[in-house]
Amino acid sequence: MNIIKSKKSITIIAIVLVLLSSTYIAYEYYFDDDSKVVLGEKATNEKLFNINEMITYKGVNYEVVKVETSEGNSYKSPKEGNIFLIVTIKIENNTPSKINYSYKNWTMSNSAQEEEKRIFTSINVGNALYSGKLVVGGIKTGSMVFEQPKDDNKLKLNYYELKTEKGEEDIDKEKKVFSVSIKIPKKQEEQESTPKKQEGKVVKTMAKT
Repeated sequence: MNIIKSKKSITIIAIVLVLLSSTYIAYEYYFDDDSKVVLGEKATNEKLFNINEMITYKGVNYEVVKVETSEGNSYKSPKEGNIFLIVTIKIENNTPSKINYSYKNWTMSNSAQEEEKRIFTSINVGNALYSGKLVVGGIKTGSMVFEQPKDDNKLKLNYYELKTEKGEEDIDKEKKVFSVSIKIPKKQEEQESTPKKQEGKVVKTMAKT
């Protein structure tokens, strides 16, 4: 009888340990990853970042380094009232192993809560971001093109983790990691200000708006 009781006790303890381990793993997966989103070296719970801010996630640095506008070309142009945004991203692998990168990780949302994937166009063919692997210490810089309304001031570039289903990568909508606030750059127009004299010469100063 004692042997039977001992076996039952061992079985119960084993089940409890398995349940505790599963709970810990689930916690790590759903909650701990969020704490790994940092701005530079400073941990933060805020997931909205700005252009030229370095974002570190799971040992990989991400940075939106440039945003440009385009009216397209003869092959492809935006709809009336829209504009093409060329977003250049820098990815740096500081992990101890190779990583995958892909344009599929990224979407752009606007003030109407519309979320769009990148579009394929020849305007950024020279440095377009596709999919590949990045070696340890490697840096990848590439651009993506999104079509958005010209005057939208609430654009966000969103980064998702990818899941693998039946050998195909897809966006896991439950796992958005961070977003970057995207401002549409305004065209700078130079205007002449009132001429002023300097050392007997008229100097024209240019004011940028």
